[in-house]
Amino acid sequence: MPSSQILSLPGMADVTGGSFERSAKIVDALAGYYVSRGYTPIDTPIVEDAELFVRKSGGELSGMLYTFDDPGGNRVSLRPEFTPSVIRHYIEHASEFGAPTRLSYSGPVFRYHSLDDGDLRQFTQVGTELIGLAGSDADAEILSIACGGLEELGLSGWTVRIGDTGLLNRVLDAHGLSDATKGFVFAHLDELKAASTSVDHLVALAGEMGLIRAQGEDDLAPVATENGEEATRRFVRDMLSDSVSSPVGRRTTDQIVERLLRKLRRADSPDRLASALALVADLSKVSGAPDETLPTVEEILRAHDTDPASIDGLRALFDVLPGRRAPLFNVALDLAFVPGIAYYTGIVFEISCDGDDGSVTVGGGGRYDGLVRALGGDDVPAMGFALRVDRMMDAMTSRAE
Repeated sequence: MPSSQILSLPGMADVTGGSFERSAKIVDALAGYYVSRGYTPIDTPIVEDAELFVRKSGGELSGMLYTFDDPGGNRVSLRPEFTPSVIRHYIEHASEFGAPTRLSYSGPVFRYHSLDDGDLRQFTQVGTELIGLAGSDADAEILSIACGGLEELGLSGWTVRIGDTGLLNRVLDAHGLSDATKGFVFAHLDELKAASTSVDHLVALAGEMGLIRAQGEDDLAPVATENGEEATRRFVRDMLSDSVSSPVGRRTTDQIVERLLRKLRRADSPDRLASALALVADLSKVSGAPDETLPTVEEILRAHDTDPASIDGLRALFDVLPGRRAPLFNVALDLAFVPGIAYYTGIVFEISCDGDDGSVTVGGGGRYDGLVRALGGDDVPAMGFALRVDRMMDAMTSRAE
């Protein structure tokens, strides 16, 4: 091999011949299907302001970014996914869109990660975003379109794994935990599910990290203990009334008061964290068919003195799905399933098919009600998904053989 020859980069692949034709057919078939379901195609730039992808996506995806300074000195990134770009476009052109807004897309994305599993660093995604609609009907619509697209391609026998980051967040909020401590709990979900760690160990680790205060400190600051919860809330509100009479930035007065009260209480006590971890550990082990797992989840919530109404959204979703091309025999509830993208706020899911080397994840998505607001727009609910063309090709090739 001549020393001057330049090879393709690791994790990048040329797509030619039959592979190119099959890839193009998949993209065209799905694009047509999404249009038939009322979704308008959109294309966005491959290069965007780097802040767009780090503001809410979280550490895992942020660590995969191809980021650099362009010749004009702007910090930019190759897109690792479409959702933030689609939402950015929606915010910029909000006056042109109705409610709800349905958009679809296809194109290459870039993620720099280890090549140990043989995965690509550039691959093509196709997907949709439903903006401005909340509730179980909207969740079911996105799930049905994701699964219906696979049916259009002749990929039957797929399975859907569904989690609920909203349920977990509500449980942790009920224990008064800060965002940082909630992130700590999410980061150890897999260990809790596998019982490879203990609640006591994680409480000690959180203490070492400074997420909780030392044992023996009061649960409330003196002003809160002396005056009681409601009296303390009135006291803080009166103090702020002159300077915070209207919303500041994107927080209302009530939100500011609650934020100050959380700091005043020092809510991340060891006992509260231990209680939350014990509950989450039990929930994380729930996995299986919805009709079998939902009663178990309700029992766990009641056993931990937590309102079982927290799963009303899941119940409603599973009631609606059978009529939406997502039969429940293909669906499993797994409350330990949390994708590595931080902006998800509710239902999350991934879809798998049989491939050459066993089950392969072909895509996934979820609800991200806070992303529009975080990127500078109004408080608008949204949900979406993306499928990987290369993995769908693998599944289709495996079945053909």
